[in-house]
Amino acid sequence: ERAYSITPFDLLTAAALVVFAEAAVDVAVLEVGMGGRWDATSATDPLAVAITGIGLDHTRILGDTLEAIAGEKAAVIKPGRLVVLGEGTHESSVQRVMDARCRECGIVPLVVNHATTKVPEHVGDTVEFSCTTPRAIYTSSMVKPAYQPQNAACAIMLCEGYLGRELDHDKLDASLMGCPTPGRFDVLGTGPLKLIDACHNPQSCENFVSALDEIDPCVENRPTLLCAALADKDVAGIVDVLVPAFPRVVVTQTDSDRALPAEELAALVDADKLAGVYASVPEALAAFETAGEPFVAAGTITLAGEVAGLLR
Repeated sequence: ERAYSITPFDLLTAAALVVFAEAAVDVAVLEVGMGGRWDATSATDPLAVAITGIGLDHTRILGDTLEAIAGEKAAVIKPGRLVVLGEGTHESSVQRVMDARCRECGIVPLVVNHATTKVPEHVGDTVEFSCTTPRAIYTSSMVKPAYQPQNAACAIMLCEGYLGRELDHDKLDASLMGCPTPGRFDVLGTGPLKLIDACHNPQSCENFVSALDEIDPCVENRPTLLCAALADKDVAGIVDVLVPAFPRVVVTQTDSDRALPAEELAALVDADKLAGVYASVPEALAAFETAGEPFVAAGTITLAGEVAGLLR
């Protein structure tokens, strides 16, 4: 008798598919949990797929190079299916992997490239496809942090490719301005400021810091960083990006079983910036509350989730 390991994500994915089938939904959007090749969502046969970008994430499982991780994610690309590649796939080593998979599947991808639709010439014939991406990027940049326009463009291109037509411009603009993005540059309170962002690898942390730079490039003007990380992430890379972007740093530990102990994280932070070490998120928040001090929480999705759960 063979034993199988069923994860909570496997169970939730199967349950969601049952719910979608019973509700007879017209379109369901699934986000891969980890990688792509062996993820629970690979049991489906999607009509269209999008890959937003590649970062050093889940390295113990997916591989410790961008190329290895790209190979696992590129496995979602299937013959005869629409493929959209986001700006985060443009790094040369990653693009080579994506291009190779597209050639293998006989696919010419739609590629988000700043404010245009681009198809790599060496992949195959160009795709004649009109997309509202440039307008979408402009609208999104007016109301979202700097890293969101490319995400919006990727989603819009996927929708328009699936539908085979442009979306209504006015409705699209209104949707973008009203679309909530929980956990991404998410202000939970003001006076003092309480802001969370779910950046959790060096690449997403760089995007977050770039958004801060657009608001105020002066590091000393920023509030204290509340930071936590998961042990299976590129913690050193996360610290190298986030810590220099803030004048003071408080570290903590989330309740995830993958959480990096607060003391281990503190050891990676410059001593002259370290302003506190707390064994749990509630303890850290209580300290900020007592001091009436503003903070920005970042470093892992679990930290953003716990802070939002406690304060929202």
